[in-house]
Amino acid sequence: MTTVSQQIASLEDEFNIQLIDSKQIPIEPTGAGWLFYREAIVLRKQYNHMRTSMENYHKYNTQLDKVLLKDVAAYLQKGIYDVAIDFDSVSLREKKISG
Repeated sequence: MTTVSQQIASLEDEFNIQLIDSKQIPIEPTGAGWLFYREAIVLRKQYNHMRTSMENYHKYNTQLDKVLLKDVAAYLQKGIYDVAIDFDSVSLREKKISG
């Protein structure tokens, strides 16, 4: 039995269903086999998306820290932070900021 045949047999045992109709020539997937194939395609796409997201995590992730206003100058001078942004708490509650 080939490695591919062993993998298929293992999957058929795991799901207790026939995935390949080997009585036909050429062999063809059963209805369950086609379902398995379609679901495997979805999983593969999700895996690729997850892998790309994880590889790009540090590239696009921006970390925001909340610090006291009195400490900002010292943190900027020491190089702990690159930029400081101050939000007026009153303006955050307003739906529209006019300027």
